[in-house]
Amino acid sequence: MHPSIIEWFLNLPGDGFRGARILEVGSGYVNGSIRPIIEKYGPAEYIGVDVSPGLFVDRVISPNDSLLDHFSHDAFDVVISAETLEHVEEWREMVTSMKAVLKPRGEIIITTRSEGFPWHGYPFDHWRYSLIDMTRIFADFEILDLKADPFKPGVFLRAKKPESWNPEPLENIKLHQMRRPCWARMFARKLILRVIG
Repeated sequence: MHPSIIEWFLNLPGDGFRGARILEVGSGYVNGSIRPIIEKYGPAEYIGVDVSPGLFVDRVISPNDSLLDHFSHDAFDVVISAETLEHVEEWREMVTSMKAVLKPRGEIIITTRSEGFPWHGYPFDHWRYSLIDMTRIFADFEILDLKADPFKPGVFLRAKKPESWNPEPLENIKLHQMRRPCWARMFARKLILRVIG
C-alpha cells in the first residue's frame, strides 16, 4: 500500500472510528493494510471481507455476492474500501451494496486508482476512477473530502450517508476500463492451454 494512502488514513478524524461498527471491503493484506491504524481508535467491531482468505480477512465472500447477502441494511457506522474498487468487475453493485449496509449519517471511506495508474491484476484490474466519477457516483451522499492522491494516479473519498437516503442510479456512469497488457494475455492463454492440454 502506497505511503500516501497510509498518510491519508492517519490524518482522518479518529472520533468516527471510536466505538463504531466498521466494515472493510477488500481487507486482505496486500502490500500493507489500514486496519491497524483504524483499530487503534477502539472500534466496537471491525469486520474485514475479501474474496479469498488471508491476514485481516474475517469473512470470505464470493465476488458474485452482494454485501446484502451477508449483512443487513444500515448495519455499519463506517464502510471502508482501500485500493479495491478498481478490481471489482461489477462495481455498480458493489458500491450500491456498500451504501446500503451503511447506517444513515455513517461514513464511507474509499481509496482507488485513476487513469494513468498501470495495470496491476491481483487477480483482476478492471477500472479507473476520476474525481468527476466519484462526484457522480456519490451524488446521493454528502461528500466530506474528495481529492487526488498526491503521489500516484488515484482518488481519496470520504462521504456521509444522508438521513433519508435515495439511491442514485449508476447505470449511466461509464468509467475508464482497463485492458490487460499484452504480456498478461499471452500468459493467460499459455496457462489455459497447459491446463486443458
